[in-house]
Amino acid sequence: MRDAADTGPKAKLLLVEDEPLVLLDERRKLALRGYEVETARSAAEAIAAAERAEDIDLLVTDVDLGPGMDGIEAAKAILGMRPMPVVFLSSCDESDIRERAAGIGTYGFLDKAQSTAALYKAVEAALAGGTHGPGPRGPADPVGGGRDPAGDPARRSA
Repeated sequence: MRDAADTGPKAKLLLVEDEPLVLLDERRKLALRGYEVETARSAAEAIAAAERAEDIDLLVTDVDLGPGMDGIEAAKAILGMRPMPVVFLSSCDESDIRERAAGIGTYGFLDKAQSTAALYKAVEAALAGGTHGPGPRGPADPVGGGRDPAGDPARRSA
């Protein structure tokens, strides 16, 4: 991840969404927040983008990407290349996503119906959590997925 002293963007995100208007809206929101945003409209495009850009700090992906590979499968393929946190966006049942995403590592979940503030919070929490930890966050997680760095004794301040 980029150093806080950088004058450039806060972090580089790979945003994957198959609905063009939603993709443009989420990209605009994240760019306004200072993030550099690479976009993809399918799992195949996302994997190709991750192969090209080695400086991606966070994967933000819709779970349902239409026909073919979904966002969870794309995340697993991308994480096979290198570790990074993931935020899943979906309007599907969260329990199904958690079950299918088991073993991914650090991930967050955000219902697509949530506010822009919730999107920012999910992205910031995922970036703060980095790639530490083996799996889903516990119930104290405000994002609803990933790993809670406050629960990791190595990351607590004394």
